[in-house]
Formats: sequence, C-alpha cells, structure tokens
Amino acid sequence: MSELSEFDIMWHNAVKEMISVINSDNNMRDYFMDFRPDKDNGDGYAHYQDPKYRYYTGILELKTISMNHGGASFTTCLRESINQIQNMKTVYADKITEEDSSITKIEIKE
Repeated sequence: MSELSEFDIMWHNAVKEMISVINSDNNMRDYFMDFRPDKDNGDGYAHYQDPKYRYYTGILELKTISMNHGGASFTTCLRESINQIQNMKTVYADKITEEDSSITKIEIKE
C-alpha cells in the first residue's frame, strides 16, 4: 500500500474538520442530513441561495478558515462532508444508572 500524498492528507483532514463542525451543531447536522441542492434550477453546492444553506455555510467558512479553502475547494469539501454524514450510521443509546435492574453485572475474578 502506498503512502498518502500531502494533498490526500490535507483533503482527509479538511473533510474530517468540516464533518466535526457540522456534527457539533444539531440544527446544522439535521439540515445537511436532508440536504439536496435544487438541480432543476441549476443550483449546485456553490450557487445554492437558500437562506438557511447560506447561514450554515457562512458558519462553516468561519470555523474552517484554518484550512485555507478557496471557493471550489470549500464547496467540494462540503459536498464530500455531507455525503459522508448522510451515509453514517447513527446509534442512539439510553442512559443507564447503577439502579437499573435490567442490567446484569458480571465480575471476573482472576
């Protein structure tokens, strides 16, 4: 297996950071989970004018500024981040307490 190029490492880190920012805000994450640009009007990720989309991409631009994105790299990174988020499996868990009688504790003695 060959080593990753500097570009591959940079790209991986940029997508990972953008996913982290999106996942840090439940409202933003929920918005992007269902996001589909309006292809009928020729709007892609770069030209989409929905106010909520512009609001969230503005936040993302501020929080990922350290990645030195240009317009095209930001949009491409956003597209890949949304694609990965939409394909993630979400696991929900209930909080358990020590008093929960449905939990069996097992002690292992050596």
